[in-house]
Amino acid sequence: MALLKNYLATPLLLFLTATSVLTANTVTLEEKLNHQFEMYERLRNETITCLTPEMKEIPFTRAEWEVFLMPSKEMQFQSKDLNDLKAFHTEIAERARLQYAGNSVIDLTLLRNNHRLLKQFTNELPKGGMLHVHPYGTLDRQMAKTILLKHDPILDGQKLLNNIRSDEQILLYNNEFRFLQTLIPGKRFSELSSADKETFLNLLFMPSNPNFDHPFERFSASFIFIAAVAKSVPGGKKIVIQDFLMKAYAEGIRYVEFTDNVKATPEDIAEKNKWSEELYKATGVIVRWNASFKRVDDPRENAERINDLIQLTSTGMPGSIVGIDLLGNERNTPALETGYLIYAPLNASIKGKHPQKNTSYLKRTIHAGEIGHVHNVRDALILGTDRIGHGVLLVNDPVTLEYARRKQLPIEINLHSNLKLQSIRDYSEHPFLLYLRLGLPVSLSTDDEGILETNISNEFAIAIENTDISYAELKQLAYNSITTSFASEDVKKQLIADLDTRFKVFEEKWLPVLGGQISVLQGS
Repeated sequence: MALLKNYLATPLLLFLTATSVLTANTVTLEEKLNHQFEMYERLRNETITCLTPEMKEIPFTRAEWEVFLMPSKEMQFQSKDLNDLKAFHTEIAERARLQYAGNSVIDLTLLRNNHRLLKQFTNELPKGGMLHVHPYGTLDRQMAKTILLKHDPILDGQKLLNNIRSDEQILLYNNEFRFLQTLIPGKRFSELSSADKETFLNLLFMPSNPNFDHPFERFSASFIFIAAVAKSVPGGKKIVIQDFLMKAYAEGIRYVEFTDNVKATPEDIAEKNKWSEELYKATGVIVRWNASFKRVDDPRENAERINDLIQLTSTGMPGSIVGIDLLGNERNTPALETGYLIYAPLNASIKGKHPQKNTSYLKRTIHAGEIGHVHNVRDALILGTDRIGHGVLLVNDPVTLEYARRKQLPIEINLHSNLKLQSIRDYSEHPFLLYLRLGLPVSLSTDDEGILETNISNEFAIAIENTDISYAELKQLAYNSITTSFASEDVKKQLIADLDTRFKVFEEKWLPVLGGQISVLQGS
């Protein structure tokens, strides 16, 4: 589906002259923005000019970075500038909303008052791909119970507690700590009481709370328990992934990018390539991998691993390894300080300026704007990311939002995750639809659908129930998930053709049920 370029390319200067009077010798908002964005581009190039193969620490301070980005006094943004920019974005979004609505062949109104019909509709809706998925986070309750009952792992509460305490960004609630202290080393799952079995199972997921009020640190703890369960089974991780992919295929997904640990060795890359082949044969879903880097890991180790990956990928080794991703709790771990030694070398490699003189094929996404510093998305863009994961806080930085609009920045959106992990307080305040209407190619994913107990059909249902999204916008989300993926062009072409066919069949079924806004408008 083509973006709404006739509206999205609206010149800012044209908008401003229609809404205000520009006086002579006044620096316009358009000039300030162009100046600021030129500084962004210059700084991106500066980040790679000082690279050396042995570099193991960031070569500048946060203060120096911000000073470089600070424009001269006459070029600084005033309150009126920011208000005008927000009004400009509102105007573009409203025009896009009307055009999307006019292009919608199905009317979603009835679905918003009929939960049963909504569930059927979203289950059958073709969805393309998911670009923001963590393998262990896909383990759901049913598969967790199956593994625990079948393989009956030995549970060591003290060892699990030690793993929790070793990471300052992980926490449990007091009752959960007390429970783990009762787990005697060497005790198997089958030896627990029924109540204790349920208590242990609950550790793998976010605790039930009608307000979805849980800190990110409790979310991180779930991975400790999931890893313990999955590793108790030979090939447990692959079992979890395959179970997820089979369900995803049934919901209309044909492509998934996993963010996962990838060792910079030919052996590990070869294993991931083999998994992709086997998983496609078993599930029908094309699988690609983004190598994960953790914000809290030693920067020197991250720097060494990215350079090793660059070396491997420049020789044609990557196969199904298509990109990199920086992840983890953004509080006190800004994108710049934790990402520079990872993204700058890769940016240099892509530009052919890496010290190793090789060119990498890896793309770049990054978890930014979920929580933490409002400028994490800005800094990620300057570092050269191709895509953003979450991006919720971008709406609070209108200058960077305009930069993202001009670059048509892809964003991986995870609605349920953002609510449950406190990025937003209510679905209605999520900015994803504003981004979409500004021309940012937004797509929907589930993040960690097992831990957070959601699925991709539910993500689309959330969008329909809590916003005024139109059917044409739902389709745009699906197509965006393919066009902004890191898959090769031939794979994208295959997936888009498949999506075209499935939407044709879908619409033939649902048009008689729901009718369309186009037909309603034509008949009025």
